[in-house]
Amino acid sequence: MAETLGTNSASFTAEEVQRATNATLSQPNEAPFTFQGVVTDSRIVDENSLFVALKGEKFDAHNFLPQVAEKQVKGAIVQQVDEQGPILQFQVPDSLIALGDLARFHRRRFDISLVGITGSYGKTSTRALLFAALCSKFNTLTSKANFNNEIGVPMTLFQLDENHETAVIEMGMRGRDQIDYLAKVAEPTIGIITNVGPQHVELLGSVEEVALAKAELLENLPEEGLAVLPFDSQFFDLLKSKCKCRIVTFGVHEGADYRVVEAQISPDGWVEFSVEFGGEEWPVTLRLPGIHNAVNATAAFAVAHQLGIEPTAISLALEGAELPGARMRVVKANDGITIIDDCYNAGPDSMRAALQTLLDFPGSGRRVAILGDMKELGAYSEPEHQKIGTFAGQFAELLVCVGGESRPLLNSAVRAAKEVENDMEIHWFDNAESAHKEIASFIQPNDVILVKGSRSVGLEVVVEGLQK
Repeated sequence: MAETLGTNSASFTAEEVQRATNATLSQPNEAPFTFQGVVTDSRIVDENSLFVALKGEKFDAHNFLPQVAEKQVKGAIVQQVDEQGPILQFQVPDSLIALGDLARFHRRRFDISLVGITGSYGKTSTRALLFAALCSKFNTLTSKANFNNEIGVPMTLFQLDENHETAVIEMGMRGRDQIDYLAKVAEPTIGIITNVGPQHVELLGSVEEVALAKAELLENLPEEGLAVLPFDSQFFDLLKSKCKCRIVTFGVHEGADYRVVEAQISPDGWVEFSVEFGGEEWPVTLRLPGIHNAVNATAAFAVAHQLGIEPTAISLALEGAELPGARMRVVKANDGITIIDDCYNAGPDSMRAALQTLLDFPGSGRRVAILGDMKELGAYSEPEHQKIGTFAGQFAELLVCVGGESRPLLNSAVRAAKEVENDMEIHWFDNAESAHKEIASFIQPNDVILVKGSRSVGLEVVVEGLQK
């Protein structure tokens, strides 16, 4: 299920733009005008748009101001004024910061519950599951695709209108202070931390630093807000200490407020479990593979329930939920082959969960693991790849590794396979394109195949090849 950001109709007068961004006008604003829609792409502006000229290391939208003016656009937010430009220009020190300031101004027009979601993995899946649950009662806005950064979050917020009753905003990060910034723009009333793992540890130095970066969401919640925390995490106490609002927890261990119980895989490969809360249990079926998705769904269940949705309605909505992109997507190919396409991204915890899904998935065919590098692990890279290899080697009958960082995974898998007398076939490729050219010759009818790796490895070409 592909996702696109879409357009917005957020309206601002020139006075509101100036007030929100503290901009200096390039000329007197003599003709009152209301902008309709905030746009950062010069190719899709129209005469009613407010154009924001962003500037990055490899691009500068200021170069397109003449083309924007040709489309009769009335105004633009800029860092450098085009002295020859006929349009009204709002000059600011940083147009990216101004984009966030304007988005915050727009968000404050709506007194709604806004849920911020972050975590080392599972945030997009949890966002999609929560969106499905909330839509059973509320008109809900949600983030799309990977629009979870300092551009994507503001552009999502601009889509808010008077019809929306709730919103779910995913927040990504690659370092400290980034979640803090996004939270200050979106001003969430509810925050979910899905989990904490070594994703991006190369940039942050330690997993504890990753936890502190994720906790920036919690530090920005209002006192009357709600924090939804992973009870099973080794960093639960740290996360809890950052909250000044009410807390509810989710997980599989005794003590979680919303607890996964009796989880199992159905004959079709779907996840069946119950959510236990307050001494009662509600059954849930997800039309998704992977026991780990039961935990993601329970986090979504907790928020929806806290917002007043009946448990039976939540369960029904979760059953119809779909995950975007290449996330636990089950593809039935020719010759009885089943592909578990989870190649959107990978970290150690999500890789283990995906391998467990492969192991548990019904079917009589071989278990085939096509695994790419897990990026941004820094000093953790070799030991974490080795741990994944040890797990895979215990049951995979065919292991294909892709990328230079996967070498330790392959070697560790070979050792593990020998220890359990698993006659595992192995192959290694430097890149996804090379694997794509050869992969069909290794596959047999009825194979159950997991494809997973970091986004930059590009394993989607391998999935495409398997489908053919």
